[in-house]
Amino acid sequence: MHWWTILVLVASPILGGAFAAYRMPDREEGFRLMLSFSGAFLFGVAMLHLFPVVFSNGFNGGIYVLAGFVLQLILEQLTQGIEHGHFHAHKSIAFVSSLLIGLTVHSFFDGVPVYAGETHSHSHSLLWAVALHKIPEGYALVAILVMCGIGMRNALLLLFAFALVAPVGTWFAGVIDNINPTWLQALYGIVGGLILHVSTTILFESETKAHRFTYKKITAVSAGILIAWATLLIE
Repeated sequence: MHWWTILVLVASPILGGAFAAYRMPDREEGFRLMLSFSGAFLFGVAMLHLFPVVFSNGFNGGIYVLAGFVLQLILEQLTQGIEHGHFHAHKSIAFVSSLLIGLTVHSFFDGVPVYAGETHSHSHSLLWAVALHKIPEGYALVAILVMCGIGMRNALLLLFAFALVAPVGTWFAGVIDNINPTWLQALYGIVGGLILHVSTTILFESETKAHRFTYKKITAVSAGILIAWATLLIE
C-alpha cells in the first residue's frame, strides 16, 4: 500500500471534521449537496470498477453483495444514518458508543475496495471515491459528537482514531489477497453491497415531503455520475 494512499484515507475524514470544528451545521441540509455528489460518484465508481472485479472469472458474487447490503442495514441501526448525512443529537453515552462501533465497522469496509484500485490499474478511482465519501462522514461525526456533549477536543481525538480505520481495511484486503484471492473477491462483494445501500440511499432520499429533488441535487448527482464515467477514459 502506497504511503500517499494512507495519507488520503486519513486526511479526508479529518478535513471534514476540521470543517465541522470551524463551522457547526445550522441545519441538517447544510451538507446535502456534497453528500449527493459523493454518493453519486461512489455509486458510479463501484459499478464501473468494483463490481466487474466482484463478478470476474465466473465468480458468483451476488450472495456476498446481498450480505453486504443486509450488513449495512444492521450498521445503520447503530449509526442512525450518519453515513448519508443524518444528524441526530442524543445526550446518551450508549448512543455515542453504538455510533462509534457502527461507523468504525463501516469505515473498515470503506478501506477494502481501495486495494482493488491499486491492484487492478483503476487509476485510483476507488481511492478518490472513498475519500470523497469520508469527508462528509468526518464532518457529521464531529458535529454529532459535539451535539452530544462530548466536547470539541474529545471529538477531534476520536475523529483522528476513526481516520486510521480505513487504511487498516485496505491493509487487511492485501492480507486476504495473499491468503486466498477468492476470499478477497467475496470481501469485495460484501463491500459492494454496503456501497450499494449507502449510495442509493443518498441518491434517492428526497429533500421535500413531496418526494421531489431540487435542480441543485440533480446537478450534483449528474456531475458525480459523469466524473465516475470519465474515470474509465483515464485508465
